[in-house]
Amino acid sequence: MKYLFLVGLLMYTRPCLAQQRTYVLRGTVIDSTTGESIPYASVRLKGTPIGTYTNESGYFVLPSIPFDHTQIVVSAVGYREKTFAVKLTSRVVTMTFPLREQLKTLPPVTVNGEYLGTMNPMSPSTTVLTPSEIEKAPGLLNNDLVQAVTQLPGVVTIGGISSQYYVQGGSSDQNLITIDGMTVCNIFHAFGLFSFVDPLIVRVADFSTGGYHAQYGGRLSSVLAVQTRDGDKYSTHAEGSADLLSSDVVLSGPLPFGILSGSSSFIGFFRTSDNSNILQKYFNLGLPFQFSDGFGKLTASWASTGHMSLEFFTTGDQIASSNPLNPDYNWRQKGYSLSGNYLFGTRWNFRFSISNSIYSAQQVPKAISYVHYESNNIQNIAYYSYFTYYPNPKAQLDMGFRFHFPSYNFTFTNAYGIQWIYDIGSAEPDIWARYRWQPFSSFTTELGVRSDISKSFSYILGTSNGYLGDPRMTLTYAIDSSASVYFAAGEYHQRVINLNNENDIYTPFNLIVPISSETINTPDEEAYDFVLGTHFSPLDFLGVTAEAYYKDYAKLVEINRNKVDVNDPDYIMGNGNSYGLDLGAKYDIGIFYVDANYSYGKVLMTDEGFTYPPRYDRRHQINLTVGWLPLTNFWLRAHWEYGSGLPYTPLAGYYPELHVNPTQCGAFASSFAESQIVFGTENSARISPYHRLDASASYEFRLLGVRWTSQLMLINIYNHSNVFYINNVDGSVEYSLPFLVNFSLKWRI
Repeated sequence: MKYLFLVGLLMYTRPCLAQQRTYVLRGTVIDSTTGESIPYASVRLKGTPIGTYTNESGYFVLPSIPFDHTQIVVSAVGYREKTFAVKLTSRVVTMTFPLREQLKTLPPVTVNGEYLGTMNPMSPSTTVLTPSEIEKAPGLLNNDLVQAVTQLPGVVTIGGISSQYYVQGGSSDQNLITIDGMTVCNIFHAFGLFSFVDPLIVRVADFSTGGYHAQYGGRLSSVLAVQTRDGDKYSTHAEGSADLLSSDVVLSGPLPFGILSGSSSFIGFFRTSDNSNILQKYFNLGLPFQFSDGFGKLTASWASTGHMSLEFFTTGDQIASSNPLNPDYNWRQKGYSLSGNYLFGTRWNFRFSISNSIYSAQQVPKAISYVHYESNNIQNIAYYSYFTYYPNPKAQLDMGFRFHFPSYNFTFTNAYGIQWIYDIGSAEPDIWARYRWQPFSSFTTELGVRSDISKSFSYILGTSNGYLGDPRMTLTYAIDSSASVYFAAGEYHQRVINLNNENDIYTPFNLIVPISSETINTPDEEAYDFVLGTHFSPLDFLGVTAEAYYKDYAKLVEINRNKVDVNDPDYIMGNGNSYGLDLGAKYDIGIFYVDANYSYGKVLMTDEGFTYPPRYDRRHQINLTVGWLPLTNFWLRAHWEYGSGLPYTPLAGYYPELHVNPTQCGAFASSFAESQIVFGTENSARISPYHRLDASASYEFRLLGVRWTSQLMLINIYNHSNVFYINNVDGSVEYSLPFLVNFSLKWRI
């Protein structure tokens, strides 16, 4: 347990007692209009670099403040900076800091330079997406969280619409997605055109491409952690939208009854498809938009040091193809959770969650379909606790544990008729710790470790599929007030895989299965991640980032699709690596902004002695987004994307296979020949480059006491024929979305 010992040695930091006249400031930063807490707000002592940030729930602790420092400067992106005076009535002061929302036409508040000494809670490779940031990403359906994610550096999709995305060379099943701590297996609707996470319910989404904290485990590539909104504590309001594809509504306000009146809130959300056939004349697959989403949340606070939330979500799709050869699909997932966040003592923060998430998916063939029935059912009951200790303004200790009890039931049949039917349950306890320390204002270090207890015991007992733990490290150095460099390294393990592979033409959702405990010699997937990057902000409204990465996929597991006998192994082992460079620049003066990024990446995978680029190996990717406010309340936005060609396996030709019945005389005379397919080298060809221009125009106005926003969306303006996929069985080509027009109307009361 050397990693735990190392972290334990470093985590002990005695609070500074030399300064006898000090106090502890703790509390929360909130939106003055709604009362909702603001995550990642900066709280610092005026005229000093000493400060901290609120956590994802809006709470903070700033210990060891000298008595002569009572002016506190609080700021957050999208809010007006404000200075507050602290009244020293005791050695522990609890305060709530309300901030007013910043006007959209003014430059955004940035955190740099003057705040060098603050303890930033985010990994350097993490992008924080707020509703205002999501709004800047034009999409097919108003604005969409996953549309915003897929326009970030290092993120690749296949064909512009896809139910998977790929991050810095990792496969789609290596992306962890959580909603308020609940694991989500499929975030997409209708073959990947958009996600079920509507911006109306998003408070903040943290997207980490690499080097992420020890808090997260179970995936090799990336983390998308979504935190949902609480309800409005001060007034009741409703808002929603409608377009040619779907309609949604959200209702939010304070609970008006009982002992929780005045300190609690609710929020409810519902969305459904409007027209299941509107895209059929544009898209050969005939995408049926039959889906529904629901979300509800109750939040109750006490004093100014804590709150509890009870919430649920549900989402599902049904796709019924009119083609008798194509199967029907349906999937649904739902989740329930009880969570809390509480400041206790003088330097502690405690968070917990009890949740249950359920996912089910089916592929149902028709009578003459050539595919088999497939199903996937996952239930995950989980509990986690998360403690944070603040010994002094320059150190922070986080530690936690998670007990989850997943059960998997799935049915799968390969091309040889071999069927897998598994019903597997397990207990997976994890513990983790990280220690952040800022020995001087220009240097910050973070050391962490995560341990799967069952795998650690297996390692100690000497079994081949165990490992001790996943160490993580991040080093950040501020060159000056406008530039910094960082290095991150970590080890990651994963216990689940996707049944979909390179030979599938297209699949609408992931079939997630565990690496079965019955195959004790099959280890977890394993990867080592190394990241070197820099941030540069010469001006408050200009920021530049550059990040180079290398990922060593030391162990990869894939289901054995060539299994023809019960004695053949269920899984095959492989490995791989990826490396690349991600560049990004943002220029934002409020009424005009430009967001540009470029990514270069290369991925190679090896299994059964053969090395090939996977089908998501996109070497070059460009995203360019521009927004302009030429008139009051009138926005023009445009997004252009370019991606170099993706690999696919070409069709090499056919050969005649002679069918003979040896029991008949003259068998050769009565025999017949059937053409058999010959494939070329796996993923040795590439489809044509992908590029598309989208634009939107929106106008906000008031009518009859309601705030309206009308928006016109244009998709693939110059109608480029982008290849969605190539059917390498019959050589047919399916194209992605052509030129499309959508119109939406948003309202708020």
